[in-house]
Amino acid sequence: MLKPMSMMAVLLLAAPLPGFAQDLDPSELPIASEQRAESPPLPRNDLPGAWRVTDLLGMETRGMNEDDIGEIEDLLLTPSGRVEGVIIEGGGIFDIGDTHFRMDWHELDFTPGLEWVKIPMTEETVQGLADPLMDWDERLTLWTWRATELLDSTVHLKDAPGYGIVTDLIIEDSQARAVLVAPKNGEAVKVFPYGEYDPMMEGDYELPYGRDAAGRLEEFIGDDPGR
Repeated sequence: MLKPMSMMAVLLLAAPLPGFAQDLDPSELPIASEQRAESPPLPRNDLPGAWRVTDLLGMETRGMNEDDIGEIEDLLLTPSGRVEGVIIEGGGIFDIGDTHFRMDWHELDFTPGLEWVKIPMTEETVQGLADPLMDWDERLTLWTWRATELLDSTVHLKDAPGYGIVTDLIIEDSQARAVLVAPKNGEAVKVFPYGEYDPMMEGDYELPYGRDAAGRLEEFIGDDPGR
């Protein structure tokens, strides 16, 4: 079950700061909403509160008949941090013959308790989707990036290159609000306001803050998957 962020971390997000499989190209994946099962639209149920990407990754997805579809493999975001959709991995056994497809964020219906998410598809419609693969470097939509690209990236501050590692991303109201960064010197994990991410940086994430500003940030309260 997903766990909400602590109130301290959520309040921090509003405070101003001083000074898929490998080689999948989301732009080429089939858009499930274009081939969804014929049925009334699902009621809109936004993901409440602030949530961690590492809790959403691997989340079970079920279809209109509550049949098992697969799981959330990745989130798709714009450089400004707006969540556009997800990549879902469905079908297949032991990753053999599985299908990857995109689903718009507004199509997801998060169930009470957030133990799984419902999508407007059936097992039959998912099996009918094509699953083209392309080299990620050949993608055409450079403005879209995957959440897993940012995880484990090296964080560079203005006066501290190689400051730390991104261990998680915080989503609130369909927007990336903060990143959890584990300093390489062993200090406690810090909650940084989200800064625009350039997917062409390939494992590097630059934040427009100095070490002094980072030292004044609140420490993350909770279990950190990167530690």
